[in-house]
Amino acid sequence: MNNFSFNPYYTYKLTNKTNVVARIYSSIYQSETELFKKETGQLHYSDAFKQTFLRPEIQSTCYFNKKQKWTAGAGSVYEIVNTSRYGDLFNRYQDTYYGFLQHEWDPVDKLNIVSGVRYDYNSSYHSQWSPKLAVQYNVVKHHSFKASVGTGFKAPDFRQLYFNFNNAAAAYAVFGSDIVVNELHQLEKDGRLLAYLFDTNLIGSIAPEISFAINFGTHHEFNSHLNADINFFRNNLHGLIETRAVALTTDQRTIYSYSNINRAYTQGIELNVNARLNQRMQCGVSYQFLDAKDRAVIEDIKNGLVYGRDPVTLESYRISKKDYFGLTNRSKHNTSIKLDYHFPKQDMNISARLLYHGKFGVTGTAGNVSGISIPSSDINGNNILDRNDRFIDGYFLFNLTVSKIWKESMTLQLGADNLFNYKNPTYIPNQIGRNLFITLLYQFKRKKS
Repeated sequence: MNNFSFNPYYTYKLTNKTNVVARIYSSIYQSETELFKKETGQLHYSDAFKQTFLRPEIQSTCYFNKKQKWTAGAGSVYEIVNTSRYGDLFNRYQDTYYGFLQHEWDPVDKLNIVSGVRYDYNSSYHSQWSPKLAVQYNVVKHHSFKASVGTGFKAPDFRQLYFNFNNAAAAYAVFGSDIVVNELHQLEKDGRLLAYLFDTNLIGSIAPEISFAINFGTHHEFNSHLNADINFFRNNLHGLIETRAVALTTDQRTIYSYSNINRAYTQGIELNVNARLNQRMQCGVSYQFLDAKDRAVIEDIKNGLVYGRDPVTLESYRISKKDYFGLTNRSKHNTSIKLDYHFPKQDMNISARLLYHGKFGVTGTAGNVSGISIPSSDINGNNILDRNDRFIDGYFLFNLTVSKIWKESMTLQLGADNLFNYKNPTYIPNQIGRNLFITLLYQFKRKKS
């Protein structure tokens, strides 16, 4: 695996009230995968993957007066992917162009209002306007309330559009939405399609995800060394993209693809506590509880249409709202603990992070490119996650970073993500194990005349 990124930026001060920042983020990611059978040493699976990403952007900020600030900008995103996972070695392209405008206003001393709008145009899908409004009110010097409301937009990625993967040994295949219809028609023409498992009118039709988000929170500073945030959030999602089993072949091979969940939501609470233990050391703890569910499933449960099976007695029972766990691949509980230590004489920093991801469920063989068959968490066949299903246990990750600064212009960073090399290749194939990295940052500063 090779991952190279380059992120230069330039800041220019037009006037005392206006500055301009131009930046470019570019990256090239390459990987090659080969899996061999233990018994024979024979090559079981191989693929090559290369992704090129480029995002130029320009942004200008104008301080209209002491109480108002305007920010405007525009940019574009160019992505190219070349991989054998899509059934050929042709380049796949996707371009996105965007612009944004934001106004920050302090009408009175204790009140801050931020309003903005963003426009996205994607080469594969329609354009989208995303407005947002945020308000913060400082009740007293050390306590404030904040709230925000806005919409969001997320286009399908390359995998969800073009994925083309067959695994005869594990008896499944995964096709992206742009090719699944042709593949199913060919199977039907050859007499190899046994049954459809999903609405045929929806197969191959995939739309961007649209979200409407509401957030409300509060911030409190107990003293100069300790502060805390608590935030409540709710996101109504239209067109959430999920993996679905869409067909079954005559040789009992399951065909998977991607489709939209018409109505879903995520809601929960976030808690952050930060403390400065002394002049050199500070720490923080974050926790998130997430409730993510399909609203159509909730309606079916209310109407008594969803049943489960007791794994011991094998008796059927009617699923209640309390039994329903939620959407797949999402942990209800996530926690992080961070510790930063500064060495002033050496101008060095050490940063440690401990991350915990709680248990979650999966939909089965849902796009694993490594050729491994994934057992579904849904063991009673009701197509939802409930209390008697098979879940993947929670896990910990530990990250460590050491950075050194020279002459305020150059920073060298050495680090390790997942230092203790946690792996779960069956259920978390993108968790590749220990990842060592080196980062070099250099700032060019113009001398004042």
